[in-house]
Amino acid sequence: MKNISDYFKAVVRSKYAPWGILLLAAIVPYAASLKGDFVFDDIPLLAEDPFYKAYHPFTDCWKRDYWMESMAQGLYRPLTIFSYWVNAKVSGLYPPAFRAMNLFLHIIAVFVVFNLALRLRLGRYAALIAGVLFAIHPIHTEAVIPAFGRGEVLCGIFIFTGLLFHTYVSRNPLWSIGTAACFVLACWSKEHGVALVPLCILYDFYSGRMKMDKQSIMSVLKPYVLYTFALVVVVAVRYEAMGTVMPAMTRFDPSLDNPLALCPYPERLLSAISIQGFALYLFIWPVTLSHDYSFAQMLPLKTIYSLSGIAVALIVFAMPFILIRLYPKLKGKIVFFSLAYAVSILPAANIITPTGTIFAERLYYIPSVWLCFALATILMRISRKVDVNLLAALLVAALIALSFRTYARSLDWRDQLSISLAGVRTSPKSAKTWNNLAVQLVHEGRLKEAIAACGNAIHIYPRFKMAYLNRAFYNIKLGNFEPAEKDLRMIIDIGTENSDMYNKLGAVLANLGKSEEAARIWSISLKMDPAQPMIKRALEDLQEEIGIEKGKNDVK
Repeated sequence: MKNISDYFKAVVRSKYAPWGILLLAAIVPYAASLKGDFVFDDIPLLAEDPFYKAYHPFTDCWKRDYWMESMAQGLYRPLTIFSYWVNAKVSGLYPPAFRAMNLFLHIIAVFVVFNLALRLRLGRYAALIAGVLFAIHPIHTEAVIPAFGRGEVLCGIFIFTGLLFHTYVSRNPLWSIGTAACFVLACWSKEHGVALVPLCILYDFYSGRMKMDKQSIMSVLKPYVLYTFALVVVVAVRYEAMGTVMPAMTRFDPSLDNPLALCPYPERLLSAISIQGFALYLFIWPVTLSHDYSFAQMLPLKTIYSLSGIAVALIVFAMPFILIRLYPKLKGKIVFFSLAYAVSILPAANIITPTGTIFAERLYYIPSVWLCFALATILMRISRKVDVNLLAALLVAALIALSFRTYARSLDWRDQLSISLAGVRTSPKSAKTWNNLAVQLVHEGRLKEAIAACGNAIHIYPRFKMAYLNRAFYNIKLGNFEPAEKDLRMIIDIGTENSDMYNKLGAVLANLGKSEEAARIWSISLKMDPAQPMIKRALEDLQEEIGIEKGKNDVK
C-alpha cells in the first residue's frame, strides 16, 4: 500500500497533475466570493465613476487618473483602468463579473509563480508547495476578491513574468524585451511595478551571472539599457497624461489613515520595520484579518527607544541569519528571498516615504511570494531529517486549514455590511471600521445602531469629521436636532472650508427656532461661496421672518 509521500511524489512527477492542483487551489477557496457586491473603494472607483457608463475609446484609459476627476490623486494605472473598461464593456457594472476577472488573473499569477519557482531552482516539490501556498493564502483575499484589489494582482503577474523572462536572458538576450515590456505593464498596473528591475539585479547575483570582472559586468548590464529605456517610457507617458511624475498625497488624512506620516524619520523607520513583524505574523498565523488598520488599531512607536519596537525589528532582521545558521546550505536562497521580499515591500512600507496607509493586506500580494518560496524550500530541507509521511500529513492539513480560512474570509467580502461587521470584530480600535459599519446600518434602516457606531468612531478619533457628519445626518432623520447641532458645530470647530457644513447647521438651527443664529451661519456660508442661490433665498426669507417677528415684539 502506498503511503502519503509516494502519492505526493507521483503527483509531482506527473506532467499535468500539478497544474490541476494549482487550478483547484486557486479556485475552490474563492468560489463563494464570486456572488458578492461592490464594496468600499469599488463604489467610487467603478459604480460612481461616469467613465465606465458612457462611451469612451480604450485609448482614454491612458489619459486619466485612476480615480474619477473629483477624487483624483495623481495615480496613473492605465492598464488596471483598461481591465475595468473591458469588464464594463462585456458585462456592464456587474460585480460578480469583476470578481470573476480578478480570480482569473489570480489563477494566471499562481501559474507564473510555479514556473518562477522552478526557474529559481527550488525543485519541483518545493515549487508545487509554494504555488499552492500562494494560491490559497488568506492574506491575499483583499487583493483577489474586491475589484479595487486588481491592481495588485495585475502588477504581480507582470513582475513575476518579467523576472521569469529575465532568468532566460543569459540563454538568449531577446528575452530582455519581454522583461522590459513587463516592466512597463507592471508600472501601468500599479506604481509598485518599479520593483521589477531591482529584483532582476538580485537574481543576477543569486544566479552567479554578476561576477566582479569587467567583461562579465558589461555583458550582464546590457539588458539594463533596455530596462532603463522602459523606465523612460513609463515616466514620459505618465507625465504626458498627468502633468507630473509623482502621485499627489491628496484626499488623505495622515492622522486617520497613516499616522506614520506625522512621525520623525527615526520613529517612522523603526515603526515601519516593526509592522513587517506583524505582516510576518499574519503570514504564519492568519487568524485575524481586517480590511482596515487605520488610526488606533495600529499606532506608530512613540520613541526610537521603544523596547518592543526594537525587539520586533531585531527579530525581523535576525530571521534570515537564524535560518542561515540552521540551514547553511540554503544560504544563497535565504539571502535572495529575504532581499527580494525587502525590495518588493519597499514601495509600500513607509520606509522611504510615507504612503496612503499604515498597513494593508493587499499590499502583501507580491512580497508574500518570497515567503512562500522560503517556506517551501525549508520544508523540503526538513523532510530529509524527519518522517516524510508525518511531514506530508502535517503539510496537507495546514494547506487545507489555510484554504478553509480563505473560504471563511471570502464570505466576509460578500457585501458592505458583512465586511463592515467583520471589520469591527477584527479592528475594533479603527475609527474607520466603526464609521463604515454606521453607513451600512443606515442602509438596513438601523439608525439608532448607526448613531452608536458613529459614537464609537468618534470616541476612538475625536477629530473624525466624517463620523460627526454622519451622526448629524442620522439624528436629523430621527428629528433629533439638538445633538445634530452639536455635531455640526464640532465639525466647524475642528475646521472646514466646506460651506455645505454651514448650510446644514443653519437648517438645523432654523428647525430649532434659533432664527438669528441660523441667519448668521448662512451669512458666513455665502461669504465662503456667494454662488448659492437657494441659500441666498433662504437667508432672505429668514431675515424677513426675523424682521416681522421683531416688529410684532415692538408693537407689544
